[in-house]
Amino acid sequence: MGVGPRYGGLTAREREIALLLTKGLSNRAIAAELVISPATVARHVANIMDKLGFDARSQIAVWAAGHGIDAQRT
Repeated sequence: MGVGPRYGGLTAREREIALLLTKGLSNRAIAAELVISPATVARHVANIMDKLGFDARSQIAVWAAGHGIDAQRT
C-alpha cells in the first residue's frame, strides 16, 4: 500500500506504529515488538504527530482506529 490521503501521508512503518499505539503500548514496548530502538519509535511518533497536526499519542490512536488502521496489518 502506498502513502495516500486515506492514511494522512503516513508511511507503512508509521501506520504500523499508529496501530500499536491503538493498543496502548509504550515506546519501549513498540520498540521491542518491532525490533527497533525506543528513540526510533519516538521519532516515528513525532513524525506522525507532525503529519497529522496532533500533539498527543492518544489522538494518533483515535485517528488510527477511525481510519481502519487498527483493523488491518500495514
